[in-house]
Amino acid sequence: MARGGAFGAMDWNTLPNFLAVTALVAVFASLLRKPGSDLRLGLVAWALIVVHFGAVMFDASGRNLAATLVRSLSLDLAGLLFLWAAVSKRITFEGFLGFCSLAVPQLAFIALGVANVQPNGAYLALALAGAIVILPAIVFWRIIHAAPRERLLATLACLLLAIAILVVVRFDSNPWDGADSIFSWLFLGAAVLYWRRYQRATAGVLTLVFGFIAWGLVWPIGDALAAWAPNLHIDAADWNIPKYVVAIGIILTLLEDQMERSTFLALHDELTGLPNRRLFEDHLASALARARRSGTQVALLAIDLDRFKAVNDSFGHRAGDEFLRVVAQRFQRRIRTSDTCARLGGDEFVVIANGIEGYADAERLARDLAATLAEPIRLRSADVFAAASIGIAVFPENGDDAEALRTAADSALYVMKRKNRRGDRLVSDALAPNRPAYRN
Repeated sequence: MARGGAFGAMDWNTLPNFLAVTALVAVFASLLRKPGSDLRLGLVAWALIVVHFGAVMFDASGRNLAATLVRSLSLDLAGLLFLWAAVSKRITFEGFLGFCSLAVPQLAFIALGVANVQPNGAYLALALAGAIVILPAIVFWRIIHAAPRERLLATLACLLLAIAILVVVRFDSNPWDGADSIFSWLFLGAAVLYWRRYQRATAGVLTLVFGFIAWGLVWPIGDALAAWAPNLHIDAADWNIPKYVVAIGIILTLLEDQMERSTFLALHDELTGLPNRRLFEDHLASALARARRSGTQVALLAIDLDRFKAVNDSFGHRAGDEFLRVVAQRFQRRIRTSDTCARLGGDEFVVIANGIEGYADAERLARDLAATLAEPIRLRSADVFAAASIGIAVFPENGDDAEALRTAADSALYVMKRKNRRGDRLVSDALAPNRPAYRN
């Protein structure tokens, strides 16, 4: 972009942008304190945008090398952090290594451009080195876990980026064009990765993606206008509009995520992610309605973990929560997609098994669920064995409506727990009403 003014003069026109982005950082910092929000990377990125605007205020002439360096490097780091935030919510060591693999050659490239280092061979070497370093981290480290086709496309994208930088630097005497191409790639890449992350056409996501696309196109459009329409004047503030579009998109996306999470938690257990009592009752009513129409049977398995209080007392409530999560995951992996496993509270679970063929089928499922608990659960460097009592009720034999079926399953569970307290079983038993118990 064009620069002008006297050396050392302040660009007070940038002050509103500086204050506005500072206010956005304060908003994002307040959102960071809310449960379920992870904006650390994005917050740092916006803080760097504040630094960028602050440096612009001290770089009205374009001849203040220190301010030019700060404004350029902060913008590059912000773009890299937006990329990182697009592919990962957590800050990990592997993520930091991937970030550095991209940041080091880019920052060195831009620093050379600011210092106007000649000849162009230095830029060529950095561009090539950047491509070589980028390839193992293809569009960030996460891509190594992607499918071979995605890995190939990402590799080609990185190579094309390196070639573009080489061409620009080789045939243009202005090293800034190479830096501009890096900035453009970063924000266009952020648009692609954010779309790939969310993949939903909501107002927040579309605004966010469009804002990053517009942000990435600022540099090529500015260069094109300077070459083909030099008399067309666009106010500097207009070039900053995409930044605010991105900020609005982020806020809308966070609100959408919060609404989606609230809807999920209204129907699911927050600890395990399983359906809660409300959703369980809805699924049970639907299962019984389908069974009546088709003349099939439905089994209801009431499950209660044995000695769970001892786990909480011995290892603490956090370990107890992890214990419940592991048990829930094992139950969920065992049932069919057409069945439902729900947590009613505490250590109480329930399973709805559709389309069974009598008690024998339900008992097999109970045995399988009990078998999933045979493997110990690791808690604080100790192996803890889970055990469960399971009561079985089958529609329509033990109840012709949801309430009667729940009562029958609870009654069977109570009988089984009483037997367990007497030590009549080894690990887990399932007992159907008026049916003999069995041992593992």
